[in-house]
Amino acid sequence: MPSNDSRPVNLDLTKFSFPVPAIASISHRIGAVVSWVGMGFVIFVLNRTHGSREGQLWFEQLMANNFLAQFVAWGLLSWFGYYCLATLKHIVQDLGYF
Repeated sequence: MPSNDSRPVNLDLTKFSFPVPAIASISHRIGAVVSWVGMGFVIFVLNRTHGSREGQLWFEQLMANNFLAQFVAWGLLSWFGYYCLATLKHIVQDLGYF
């Protein structure tokens, strides 16, 4: 049976103009994945540094000598700060003040 469907099969998403809420929703979902992966790194570092001076020295040396580790730590701290501020904004909105 032949199909009379003329819809495009492979859409080029760069040709569409998405509204701001759609972009915010997509970035929020991507950010949630980044947060979960970041929490894995945070738990690993906390496990390694907890209870031993050697682990603390390892972390100090890692942060002092490794630009990638510094960049990842900066990114995670920035993201968690943004997430906390966005959470407060949603709480204020839920209370009806904004």
